[in-house]
Amino acid sequence: MQLDYFNRLDGVVRSLVEEIEARIGFEITVKLDSASQLPKSSEPRGLRCEVDQYKAEIASASVDYFPDSSVFHELLHIRRFLVDGIPKLTVCEDYEPWTPRLESAILHLDNSLEHLVIIPIELRQFPDRRAYWEKRFEAQTRRLFTGELSETDRRWMASLVSVSVEHLGLGREAREAADIVVQRFGAKSLTRVYQEALAATISSKEHLARATFDCFELPLVATCLEYINTSYGSTQYVPLKEILSSLRS
Repeated sequence: MQLDYFNRLDGVVRSLVEEIEARIGFEITVKLDSASQLPKSSEPRGLRCEVDQYKAEIASASVDYFPDSSVFHELLHIRRFLVDGIPKLTVCEDYEPWTPRLESAILHLDNSLEHLVIIPIELRQFPDRRAYWEKRFEAQTRRLFTGELSETDRRWMASLVSVSVEHLGLGREAREAADIVVQRFGAKSLTRVYQEALAATISSKEHLARATFDCFELPLVATCLEYINTSYGSTQYVPLKEILSSLRS
């Protein structure tokens, strides 16, 4: 990582940078990116990361915005994909009809599943971030009442938010907001089923992803698991439909 960014970090975060770089064999780079900025605002929305077999980047909207807790969060994403060999969800290359909206939806779903593992680690290191995540999940529940989502999509998204809030042990206001959308979109039974599926599969990204798609009846044939190997500079894609369903009797 560039020294001007690296030197701002506290010891724990620096150690994680050094651990990851030693394992992947190249430097984590920081780049400025206006896409990380809130629309019509000078305020940053946060950091984000991009990875492939040749790079690990952390993007920020401002050279001044580089807080330890946010950097730690992005480093956890990078470590899982590039060091631990955890796959990412992506649209299969040969899937038709591909659309940007589908690709964005699967990317956001993958991020949500990753957060089920990453946020607990983050909160153990930075407990003050709990308030931030509670506000983020409350905002997610509010967005379910807006936009062009179908009732089916609102239902499974309400279920995912509710189970995430419960799994992460977030506060009363976040839980109440999640309960409201579950009730509003008739997702109580679905939420109970997904909660059981999460408990059974949380230790395996592959099985968690398959259980999520089965439970919410998402487009299984459109989705692949992307495995990144930095040692060989390679990427492997495995159709999610090849992962055995944990929901089958």
